[in-house]
Amino acid sequence: MRLLDRFQVRALAGRGGMGEVVLAWDEVLEREVALKAVRSEQLLDPETRARFKREALALAQLNHPHVCQVFDWVEVGDQPLLALEWIEGRRLDEAAAGMPVKGKLRLLREVALALEAAHAKGLVHRDLKPSNVMVTPEGHAKVLDFGLARLASEGTFDTPSAVPTLATLGESPLTQSSRSLASPGSSDPHSSDRSGPSVWGGITQVGSFMGSPAYASPEQLCGRKVGPPSDLFSLGVLAWELLFDSTPFPGKGRDHGQAVLRGERLPMPKHAPRRVRELLDALLSREPLVRPTAAQVVAMLDRELAPPSAARWAAFAAALALLAGGGLAWLRAGGAVADLITRHPARLAILPLEGYNLDARRTAEFVDALPELLGSLLAESPRLSILAPDEVAGLLQRADQDLSARLRKAGVELLLQGRTSIEGTQLVVDLDLKDLHGRRRAHTRVVGPASDPEAAQLLARQAADDLLRAVAPLGRVHLPEYHLPPAALAAFGEGRRLRDKGQPKEALAAFRQATSVAPDFALAVLQQGILEAQLGEPASRATLQWSRFAARTQGLRRTELRALLNLVLDGSDKGLFEQALRDAELALDLARRLKDREDEAAILNNLGLIQLGRQETAKAEASFQAALALQQAMDLPREMTAIRNNLAIIAKDKGDLDKAEALYQANLDWSRQAQDSLAQSQALINLGDVAIGRLRFDQATTLLQEGMALREASGNRPGLIVPLLNLGILARLQGRSAEASTHLSRALALCREFHRQPLEGIALLELAKVYRLEGQVAEALAQDRAAQVLGEALPDPELQARALAGQAEAQLPGRPALAEDLLSRAVALRPGDPQVQAALATLRQAQGRLQESRQHLSQALLEARKTCPEEAPALEKRLKALGAKDDH
Repeated sequence: MRLLDRFQVRALAGRGGMGEVVLAWDEVLEREVALKAVRSEQLLDPETRARFKREALALAQLNHPHVCQVFDWVEVGDQPLLALEWIEGRRLDEAAAGMPVKGKLRLLREVALALEAAHAKGLVHRDLKPSNVMVTPEGHAKVLDFGLARLASEGTFDTPSAVPTLATLGESPLTQSSRSLASPGSSDPHSSDRSGPSVWGGITQVGSFMGSPAYASPEQLCGRKVGPPSDLFSLGVLAWELLFDSTPFPGKGRDHGQAVLRGERLPMPKHAPRRVRELLDALLSREPLVRPTAAQVVAMLDRELAPPSAARWAAFAAALALLAGGGLAWLRAGGAVADLITRHPARLAILPLEGYNLDARRTAEFVDALPELLGSLLAESPRLSILAPDEVAGLLQRADQDLSARLRKAGVELLLQGRTSIEGTQLVVDLDLKDLHGRRRAHTRVVGPASDPEAAQLLARQAADDLLRAVAPLGRVHLPEYHLPPAALAAFGEGRRLRDKGQPKEALAAFRQATSVAPDFALAVLQQGILEAQLGEPASRATLQWSRFAARTQGLRRTELRALLNLVLDGSDKGLFEQALRDAELALDLARRLKDREDEAAILNNLGLIQLGRQETAKAEASFQAALALQQAMDLPREMTAIRNNLAIIAKDKGDLDKAEALYQANLDWSRQAQDSLAQSQALINLGDVAIGRLRFDQATTLLQEGMALREASGNRPGLIVPLLNLGILARLQGRSAEASTHLSRALALCREFHRQPLEGIALLELAKVYRLEGQVAEALAQDRAAQVLGEALPDPELQARALAGQAEAQLPGRPALAEDLLSRAVALRPGDPQVQAALATLRQAQGRLQESRQHLSQALLEARKTCPEEAPALEKRLKALGAKDDH
């Protein structure tokens, strides 16, 4: 049978929902082709048919060894046909059966390569599954039907002019409903509304579903707009099935779909390689922005499939050469910093570089960006602990002492400083590694052609390699390579400069520019996420997750750890304790694998804070003690102050004010000796808190005001929240309502500015108490209701219970039934809480049940003496008055 005097039909190859496929010989191109008949009623419309043809021809431009190519569009009467590459072979699942794990991973890598090529041209598959991947007789994967299901759908698909990335996709489709999109006329260049709600807005209309439910992403199942991350989710399902012979999500039909939407996966088999487990976790995330790109998947699989590194032999050869050159004594000494690493890694601060004869772009690259590139590479050495760039900037900005004293207080032992310049046609970077006594420990001079657009990245790697040879002559570190577009590096440098100048919004715009050009630039993505968290943007967690996977792809393990630490801090500050707990456990695992005891201690400290937020006091104390033991072993007195603070909090909550005071006093003594004003302010504020509990109100006021003054002098505005809260409580206890309201209102404003939600709840409850004392019932009720909403969102049972108790008191004496209902809910959450018991006493007294009222007051007093002794005198006074009334 001949078609169009061109195709000789040889056999029917198969039938599917979209039509039939026949094997034919193309006499024009002289090769076998697959002719696919596309059946769609919508093609009866001439305009739709013309658009379908244009887009089908656009698919023909996707020429990739792992993609089944579209050759042509032809029409036989009213029937459109697509001429496709004819592929001999077997379905992916059939071909992979019985293969070793590495063989399956190679096939998955080829599928990821196909996705990478398609996404780069603005094409999304939307129906990736085993039957749409063929394995050739030579053992290579070919992805079929790219775009065909989409082209036959109701969408109005237009290939985007720009390749979407994690930076340009905007908000997750799963979270768009919680936040209004920018208007079509928005001038914000980072708005999610670039051409509709996102660059991919036209791919799939809301409400339509195309694809196979077993492999569909959450956003597909919801009928929402999809983009490249949806294909990556499908790849995750396909990979799970291939590797484990099972499905990742339980159930069938609707139950399966609900499990996908809720992210309820089955346990992953423990025999899977670590990198594979991490990759599948990322691919199967509910949140599209958290999934890695296809390019990142390829890079991760490359690392898993790579043969054992030859770095060990290279280090051995370097050591032999060094010995031959007379360096035996130096080797025995352990390198240039051996005397500084006896108990812990040497802490290094990288100072800003000087620049000479540089234009604006080179200044951004070599002066502003190069120090952080160097830091990310040097951090891979277990002998060095790199001070975060933000901490370095803060130390340089302070003027309370000379720089050496400031650095010494921060625990810095080494400085890296130098200059970069253009000398003729060459770019030159000179760097000195010195200790705080000015002694040079190592030097490097690296040179590259000024005409090379990637010179900064290449010279950073060469310089880091030279310095690490000096630091660890027998411990060669494999350094990842940077290959960034110069525009991305220049934008990153500009972002660092603006951030150090105290312009966070402008810096964020620069970092976003860098990540839009280079979405795998982990350092830029991390800075973007940190600033988004500080500015309260909802996308911050997704961006920090993105930075984590970008760092892993680049092989920057310490940067990945920094990303996880920032996720933990972000979750803790916002009261997202469940998420923070998961991130802390991941960070702890990574720190232990890297044998990074200093970060392990820091993570254990944060883990303890999370456990405190979850009311898991015993677990928190164990975490703090483990962190303290690590820091004592490493002789890190500055870091130990934070642990002692947290152990003191637990002691105070147990009613052991003597132990709490002793721990805080130890911190104050050390901070004064070390002239560390930040640690000193913390210790003073904490001692003020203990003084409140001991009812030493004048002493408490003095301590709190001294601590606040130190914090204000350092510009630490978020650090003012706790002393303001305590000063507000002091004023309330002493009957100075106006003063209390002023302090608490200021604390509340700072909580909201810096997104300290747990502390915001305390401020709301305290303001409600002040309003109740002044008889302002409506205002008190509003604060308690706001606290209840916040408590439910965090969630925080104690905050909810106290807010409900406050609302109950506001309803008395007029609405006892409502008060009873509110208190029954409060008791279910925190039955022994003193504020709940005190409110119950008020209700029972209003009902004339004086015996029960006394019992509740007695219980409230007993608990208050342990947890909030400053409230005990007022309860004692109430109990005494109630006894007198009963006697009367």
